[in-house]
Amino acid sequence: MVHVPILRSGVPYESVAKIELCHHATGAPVATVSQANSGMIVRDLMRMGDDVLDRFTVQELLARCLEAAELFLDAKLPVGGSAQSFDEYIACLSATTGMPVTYCRNNAGKINHVLSDMGTILGGLTRGFDLTIL
Repeated sequence: MVHVPILRSGVPYESVAKIELCHHATGAPVATVSQANSGMIVRDLMRMGDDVLDRFTVQELLARCLEAAELFLDAKLPVGGSAQSFDEYIACLSATTGMPVTYCRNNAGKINHVLSDMGTILGGLTRGFDLTIL
């Protein structure tokens, strides 16, 4: 069974509070997910500097979005103590939500599309503001 930890400052953290996700049809456990309460989130935000993203240019952040889009579809990504392929992710998503695999795959494609085209999306939202000056 997969355990999905909380990421605290980029480090996986297994919390005491967890929820178990079960297969929608069989009731068999599929994954456990660590949960963060509001106090934990506030503490982590207070420890984070306001300038945490200042070391990156907008272009570097957009490049990271593009890389994330590619990895999302093509790589085995770490989840807790194991790695999960895109197809395994889709199978878990379908099992825990009850959505057909095709819907899950199509929605994941939308996530990939948004990450891949983040520059165009920001251009539209900012009405063509030159993001290279940031």
